[in-house]
Amino acid sequence: VKVNSLRMTNLELGISSNEYLQNENIRKALLYGIDREELCEAVLNGAAVPAVGVIPNGIASSPDGKSVAEDFGTLVYTDIPAAQAYFQKGLEELGVDGITLRLVTSDSDESIKIGTYLQSAYEKNLPGLTINLANVPASVRFEEMMSFKFDLALGGWTGDYDPTSYPNQFEASYAHNHAQWKAQELTDLIYALSNEDGTDFAARWEHLRQANQHLIDNAVVVPLEQEVKGYLVNPALKGYITHQLGNSVFDLTRAYFED
Repeated sequence: VKVNSLRMTNLELGISSNEYLQNENIRKALLYGIDREELCEAVLNGAAVPAVGVIPNGIASSPDGKSVAEDFGTLVYTDIPAAQAYFQKGLEELGVDGITLRLVTSDSDESIKIGTYLQSAYEKNLPGLTINLANVPASVRFEEMMSFKFDLALGGWTGDYDPTSYPNQFEASYAHNHAQWKAQELTDLIYALSNEDGTDFAARWEHLRQANQHLIDNAVVVPLEQEVKGYLVNPALKGYITHQLGNSVFDLTRAYFED
């Protein structure tokens, strides 16, 4: 049995420290220039599903019962021609023929696989882009990201029950805002979610939608995939329910064994 977790893996962008990444068209080229289906299936062997946006699918439902994917839509997807057009426009605006970016990942097997895939895909899909890989201990990667002096970094976040924790990562005052993105629109949305919406679920959902959309519209981060965990379950066991939230993945309250 496979159950989507709330773990998101993202390509984080050193917007404040790299002049090329301050160009929105270059960032959008990175957003649309990779195949997340290929990453999840060919590289991660089905242990993940493509991200649909910044907020993971399944963490919450809309007031009328729709999932994040159903209601917010699939905001991140593959569009190589569009990515190439964004990239060429960005190069023209920057006045260069090509750019080189350093991608730092931790030295775990999975991180190295993802980094190698991103390097290959981007260099193939975006002619003129060179990606140099740096596979380092996790503590070193974290230190680089917290110094706010990096180009690209493989990062991730496992949130709790509150979807606000995902867009909050990129709010101006947040300590782990690695991109150092500063936008009053996002600050206002996070403030409303945290201090004003309260139990007005319709308002909260709409502000979550706007925060998610803001981050994608501005290509502040490149969401990659949402982790999937596999569990070995006796095929005779029926009636169980799986949960993404909480400490217990399986609800066996009404479970039974079929003869």
